[in-house]
Amino acid sequence: NSLQNGKSLLSTYENKLAREEVAPSDPAAMDKTQRELADIASELRSKRSAITETEQNLRDAKASCSNMANKVQEHCPDIERQEADVQKLTKRFDNLNRQVDS
Repeated sequence: NSLQNGKSLLSTYENKLAREEVAPSDPAAMDKTQRELADIASELRSKRSAITETEQNLRDAKASCSNMANKVQEHCPDIERQEADVQKLTKRFDNLNRQVDS
């Protein structure tokens, strides 16, 4: 499922950033760290479609739930949790981007 794929994807980058140490003091090491962060930022931008897909899947699920509610008075109790999970995923993605762009 796209939500789980998105969580796994973001965890990979969160773990990469968590392993970063204190900023290096020598210029060569600092340049290397800046290049690594730029690479991570580029990778994240290329993975935006995974988050977009998850958001689209949520919109589709909400539309289906609304349709069911209108036609057969059936409620989708899980849709609120899914919406919260997608919002958290999007926030994690945005936070990662802020970290590597800073």
